[in-house]
Formats: sequence, structure tokens, C-alpha cells
Amino acid sequence: MAKQINSTVEEKLRALYDLQLIDSRVDQIKNVRGELPLEVSDLENEI
Repeated sequence: MAKQINSTVEEKLRALYDLQLIDSRVDQIKNVRGELPLEVSDLENEI
């Protein structure tokens, strides 16, 4: 049986804001990770 938690609107908004910050950081990491092979290739070409 699911445990019911009473949260205020402020607590729910704070949790949503925190989740959005985490999601934004994950997107940044994915972008950097996606660009990494291109950066490695460029460095190999310079050598």
C-alpha cells in the first residue's frame, strides 16, 4: 500500500525546481559527452 505524504504547494514547487536543476545538469553532461569524440579526433589530427 502506498504511503500518503501531505506536502505543501511550496514543498512541491521546491522539489520540482530541484528536479529541473538536476535535469539541466544531466543535459549539460550529455552535450559534453557527445562532443568528446569530435574533440579527440581534432587532437589526433593535430598530432
